[in-house]
Amino acid sequence: MTTVADFAFFNDERFTLLHGSAGKVLTRELETPAGGEGAVLTWNVRRETDEPIVSYEVKVNKKVIANHFVISPEWTAVQEVLHTSDLKKDVNEVMFTVTLGTARLAIADVILWYRKNI
Repeated sequence: MTTVADFAFFNDERFTLLHGSAGKVLTRELETPAGGEGAVLTWNVRRETDEPIVSYEVKVNKKVIANHFVISPEWTAVQEVLHTSDLKKDVNEVMFTVTLGTARLAIADVILWYRKNI
């Protein structure tokens, strides 16, 4: 079996989150991820209000993969390395939730880079 690199767009537009909201769930169907090969989830983030800090959590298929603080009102790129076992064939879910602060949090360009078997 051959393994190749691929990517999946979960979202290429900006969305805004607030503390206390249900968060934002993005879904995407993946072809067979290669076992043990790893993956990288990337996104852009910024704080949109004057509050000095906001914290958020990222889950992939209900597993917490990141907790971050955002201080900057400028767009910042973030990437998190995943184990391929965090992914599954068929529908995968990425969820962003604000966990601290009252600032609006903007997120955009959510992309998963992974290896798959062909």
